[in-house]
Amino acid sequence: MVRVSFDLDGVLVDYLAAAIEQARELFPGRVPEMYSSETCAYSMQDVLSFNEWRDALDKLYKKENFWETLAPLQPNLNDFKVYAKSGKDEIYVITARPNSPDKSVVGQIMTWFTKQGVPIARERVYVTKHSSDKAALIKQLGIKFSVDDLYTTVDQCNKIPGHKAFLFNQSWNMQVPDMPRVESIAQFIGTVRILG
Repeated sequence: MVRVSFDLDGVLVDYLAAAIEQARELFPGRVPEMYSSETCAYSMQDVLSFNEWRDALDKLYKKENFWETLAPLQPNLNDFKVYAKSGKDEIYVITARPNSPDKSVVGQIMTWFTKQGVPIARERVYVTKHSSDKAALIKQLGIKFSVDDLYTTVDQCNKIPGHKAFLFNQSWNMQVPDMPRVESIAQFIGTVRILG
């Protein structure tokens, strides 16, 4: 049994779909109809300025219990759910999210997992203030494998002795330096089973 961590947004959760809809509401006509979380740049820099992107996010984060409302990346969540129920490894969720004006972010994540029918222990869900804080937490927890969609996090984590991090392929990270990648959560879990 090994310790394995999963990022949420961009890996198990379709966070960008909500950001795109918010941007469409705030900036009518600026975001093309064909634009989706499968094709966009992460901060939508091809259609919005940095300040406009921040405005869209700020508006999202003020919505009541926003983190409970996000859609899953369904194939990934299905594979994660089977893995979590198997009990073969110790599963952790480590994500970077800003504070919420309502219920705690961890509380909202737990509600989201419950709605999705995924068993996960509250003491294995961690929220960091910044993505750059994840590597230190992963090292402290003794996690052997992790998956994230942010290449800087994967790069930092792969500098931890005895740890192997994988970049989850998304449209916004295809142009970054070469590093271990996975196309799906099923592929990541299979790799953990082989290397574990």
